[in-house]
Amino acid sequence: MKNRGHIPPGQLKKMGRYPTGVSHERVLFIRFMEDCYRIPERKVVVWLGYGMSYDELILCANFARRAQILPERVVELRRSGRDWDWLCRTWKVSKKELGSLATPYRYGKKIKVKK
Repeated sequence: MKNRGHIPPGQLKKMGRYPTGVSHERVLFIRFMEDCYRIPERKVVVWLGYGMSYDELILCANFARRAQILPERVVELRRSGRDWDWLCRTWKVSKKELGSLATPYRYGKKIKVKK
């Protein structure tokens, strides 16, 4: 009797489904940033290579959405040493808004999040 739905160990790597040496958490995070914030996978991988944490990248994406600037600019400013207080004062974004998720995109349209 064949075990349906079971994939032997290592088979996914052979099929090219998961890159070698990359954790599932990292793959899910990159996909989340691409799907919800429309940030290309290549840019997220580069930013993670700079040593930025997942939390900081999400804050950068939320801030960029609220300030209506490119996320690349926010990452550039954070890497140059600017703190969140300076960014919030400059683009008039409150610190409370910084901690809450901005309205994510879904399939090219904004979705409304009920509070």
